[in-house]
Amino acid sequence: MKTIMTLCLIAFAIMTNAQDKIPTLEEARLYFKNATIEDLMISSYSEEDGELYNFYSSKNPGDIIITGNEVYQVEGQKTVTLYNYSLIILDNTKQKIANIEKLQKTIIAKHNFGVSFKELAEKYANPETAIEDISLEYEMLTDGLLKDGIDTHSPGEMFVVEFNENVHHLIVINGLPVMKKAVVVKKAMPKF
Repeated sequence: MKTIMTLCLIAFAIMTNAQDKIPTLEEARLYFKNATIEDLMISSYSEEDGELYNFYSSKNPGDIIITGNEVYQVEGQKTVTLYNYSLIILDNTKQKIANIEKLQKTIIAKHNFGVSFKELAEKYANPETAIEDISLEYEMLTDGLLKDGIDTHSPGEMFVVEFNENVHHLIVINGLPVMKKAVVVKKAMPKF
């Protein structure tokens, strides 16, 4: 029994080490060359991101950075349009849709009356479902309804986005879009 347990531990250690193997530069290059968009996470770092922006912008397009089993490839510099907004997430799996719709109207009315987002979030949401000051690149907004809402509402307005049949977002646009210089980086966590 002791021998079997020892062999199992050795096998587990070998599998764990194989999964956490640090890739070589050539392996990382080959991975990025053959990766699909689904294999990658693409991020833009603007000057607001401080050290991350400084680090990646000091690299050349195509440079690869290996950190443990995570690999990054610098795409290059570009100008991005950043939208800043805040959101409250309402989940009707925990309450009836009629209650959600009534709550949305209440929150919007209070917002229009001048109650701050912070006060509304504290009263009607918990910390996991209220997020203040999100800055996202317009191209990174994957939700079409959110894009439409941002396109059709002015700064300071609150509007509702039905993310799916269970989740509704109350969104406030915090300001006009801002153009920023950014560096685009692809990230992957391949198993080598």
